[in-house]
This record gives sequence, C-alpha cells and structure tokens, in this order.
Amino acid sequence: MTITKNCSITFRGYDAAGNVSPTITYKITDIRYQAPSIPVLTASTTRPTNQDVTVTAEFSANAVVKEYSFDKLTWYTYNEETGVVMTDNGVVYIRAQSANGLYSDIGKWTVSNIDRVAPAAPNASANTVNITNKDVTVSASYAYGTTVREYSRDGETWLPYETPIVMEQNGTLFFRGADEAGNYTSVTSYEVANIDKVAPDAPIVTVSNTNPTNGAVRIFATYPGDAYRKQYSSNGGENWGNFSSYIQCNQNGTWLFRSQDAAGNYSELVEVNITNIDKVAPDAPVITANTTEAAGEVILTAESEPEALLYYSTNKTNWYRTISGTVIVPKNHTVHFYAKDAAGNKSAVSSYQVTNVDSSLNPKATYNDTVIGTEENEVFDVHTAEWVKGGDGDDIYLLNAQGWNDSRITDKDGLLVFDTTCENELVLTPLSNGTARITCGEDVLNVDWRVTTQQIAYADVQSLVGMGTEELFAMLA
Repeated sequence: MTITKNCSITFRGYDAAGNVSPTITYKITDIRYQAPSIPVLTASTTRPTNQDVTVTAEFSANAVVKEYSFDKLTWYTYNEETGVVMTDNGVVYIRAQSANGLYSDIGKWTVSNIDRVAPAAPNASANTVNITNKDVTVSASYAYGTTVREYSRDGETWLPYETPIVMEQNGTLFFRGADEAGNYTSVTSYEVANIDKVAPDAPIVTVSNTNPTNGAVRIFATYPGDAYRKQYSSNGGENWGNFSSYIQCNQNGTWLFRSQDAAGNYSELVEVNITNIDKVAPDAPVITANTTEAAGEVILTAESEPEALLYYSTNKTNWYRTISGTVIVPKNHTVHFYAKDAAGNKSAVSSYQVTNVDSSLNPKATYNDTVIGTEENEVFDVHTAEWVKGGDGDDIYLLNAQGWNDSRITDKDGLLVFDTTCENELVLTPLSNGTARITCGEDVLNVDWRVTTQQIAYADVQSLVGMGTEELFAMLA
C-alpha cells in the first residue's frame, strides 16, 4: 500500500480456521507533504475606469488545480491566459490545490474601481441675458467628480475650459465634462443671441417752416422702429432729452437728434440749424417826394431795408402794398408807410403829408373815361386800372387795382388775377352805378367790381411788363 501522508496503521492476521492474531500498530510520522501557497492576486488597473477589470493570480509551483469563485461555493477553473474578467464591481476568490489534494488558503480581490456612470451635464449661464452692445461672458459649472472640463464653439473641436468664455458676437457654445473613469457627460449648449452692436438708423428730421418767420418753428423727427430711446439735444450734446411729438423753437439755434436701440447703440447724429427766425422789425421807411413844388400829382417813394415789403395807407386802417415803393398821390392828404420783412415783422409807421397837389394840373383821366382795347404787353391807365398781359405766351392778365375796396382782391395786394383765352380786345368799362365791367368781345368776364374813387392811388407797374408767369406769382406770394 502507498501512504501519502503521516498516519498510524494497525495490522492483524487470521488463519483458515478463523483464528485472529494479536494486532500491531505502526505510526508513520516522517512524510513531509505541503499545500500550495495562497495565490497572489493583481488587477489590470486600480484607477477608476469605465472598462472591464481583469484579475490575475500567481500560483506556487505545487499548484496543480487552480480555481476561482465569486461566492466561495461554486468554483470555476482559472484560465491563466485570460485571468478573471470583471465586468462589474465585485469580489473574486482564487485558490490552488496540490497533487496530494491539499488546498491553499483562498486569495481575495475586491474590484471597486469600475465606473460607467457619467457625471451630470454642466450648467451654462451668461453674465447678462438682456440686449447689449457689449461682449457677453458665458460661464459653465461642472458636477462633482468631473475631472475633465471642455468647451467647443462648433461642437466638434474641443478645448480645455479654464475660465469663462467671452463672446464678442452672437453664437452657440458647447460644454461637456468627463470623470476620472473617462465617462463623458451629455453636451450642454448655450446660445448667445442678445449681442447687438449694429447702430439703429438715424431719425429723419423735418421742420415746419424754412422761410423767414417771426413765429416759432417746429422740428419734427421720425425715428426707426427699433429706437428704444428717441433723443434730442439743444446744447451740442451736453444734455439729452426724450423726444415726444415735436420741438417748438422760439429762437434760432442748433439741435441734435439721435436714436438709441435697446442694446445701447447710438445712431449717427442729425444736426438741424434753425436760422430763419427773425423777430427784429425793419427800420421805419424813409419817405421822399419827387417835388415840393405845386404839381398835378406828387410821387412819394418809401425806402426801408433791402427786400422789405412796403405798405401804404391814407387812413391807417386800409393798407395796400406798393410793389416798387412808389405811390402817386393825386390830391393833398397824408400818406402813411410801414415796412414788413420776410419774417413778417412790421416796422414803425412813417407818415408824409402832401400839401402841394394842384388838381388843375393833374393829367390823369376822369372817372367817366372808358377803356378801349389793349395790345399785348402794353400798359395803360384808366383811373386806377392798369392792364398787363403775362409773358411767355400765357393768357394770364393782371389788373392793378390798388385802392379797390373789394375783399376778392385784397389777398393779391390790389392785383386782380384771372385767366382768359380772349383773342379779342379786353375792355374795362366803368359804369355810372359805380361798377366796372370787363368784356372780351361780346362776352362779359367779370362784373360788379366796385370802385371807390376816394381810395384811388396810382402805382408804377411798368416793371411787370414782359415778366413770366412764375415770376409774377412768386412776387405776389
């Protein structure tokens, strides 16, 4: 018999008759068998990982059977080429057995570094979400355990996130992170859409009047639709006010206008210069007479500032404009003059008393004289009626009727204006009842224009001859 381990063996014998011999015991104590050493375990990595971890073992030379288990109840053959692959965290047990059946102590390895759970996605925020014309700074905050922090401007090229990202223009930023095991978070995107560095359009500014005036001038401004603030300044931009409907200017000056959008961008400045307000009256007219000797008529000439309009009256109630500043006075009385500038300012009244008219020397026609036809561009008198046909072939006729007491002619400063295609002679006939009749051939053009002889005054209208229609109406405007 073969004995593989130390033990005591007892022997006895018996014969054919069944007799049993005494027993004898032999104790074996010099057999020296040893169990395998406890396996030495190692792992492919002990750092956090999102990959499988392989546990391997080193065995002693007398190990002939190599086994592993996850619960120390069920044992599996250990493969030295592959080791034990751990797909999840857990404990693996490994043991060895010698040829004589002796088991080693059990080696144990705990795998706890497998991590396949990604951290929470980063949170992104900006320093402002309001419309701005400044750069916007976007910051990202990462969850605990995030060891890799990255950002991208296109979602493809990733850069380390170290400090907040400055956006100079609108766009989208992307953020992601990863833990030590290599698990990446989902991507967080943040769109910056509140940067506006484009200035709004400048306001369109108009004024109520560009002609000379002694009244107020209003400035109107139309601002673009994206104007958050509508501003103006009357002191060169030192201070700005909010524009509402219009600005009323009572004196000349310079005004500035600008638009501001919600982001704070300003438009170009629009400058308006008001220079047409004039509240200074012209000088009182200086009146001179063509003679101080006895005469059938006296011609008074009034002069004031250049381009000032001159008006005269014999009673300071009814005033008439004199085109050339000259008034022919057929009888003795006092004539008054004032000047009015283009802004409407009136001068003080100057007066001249005529005392040297001798009516017997007056060469003018009497009231009962009648008008006979006129050739084109001829000027003639009948009492106060002077006809002028407009130039340039226009059939516009002017009747200089200064002193005629009729509301229909006062707006034209004593000049009756009407249009006719009369190819015959135009005739004005003063009638005995005080009316005047204008006829073209047999057609009556106008009737019932009453003449008040006491208000008759003569005026020089020679300057109107040959004048074009546009010039005539521009002068009368």
